[in-house]
Amino acid sequence: REVPCVKIDILGKKKWIALDSGSTAHFIDTKYLDSHQSSFLKTNSVVSVITAGEKQKGHQKWRLDEFSFGDKNFENTDFIPQDLSVFREELGVEIIGILSLSSFGESQILIDLERNLIKF
Repeated sequence: REVPCVKIDILGKKKWIALDSGSTAHFIDTKYLDSHQSSFLKTNSVVSVITAGEKQKGHQKWRLDEFSFGDKNFENTDFIPQDLSVFREELGVEIIGILSLSSFGESQILIDLERNLIKF
């Protein structure tokens, strides 16, 4: 349960998202995407995702115009849809996605969960 979770500003609201330093892609919950599909742009890119159960499946990437967290705004960010209900149940937090910290290309990211502080 030591998954760092932060609130981001997305589509005019603050929503919980998990942070992952080892992931190479950003994920968006399929339930959230379904209810906000008009705010995302379907791309022509398909990627294969292998789950913990070793099932491999192709997923269409979806692009979000803008979101922000910490002291930064992010534009034209691609997300891969994934059912994150297991994360919500396990963490007890209404997670809408997972952000890959390594894909931001920053050399240093400071995360202070006690003070809700993120600095790039």
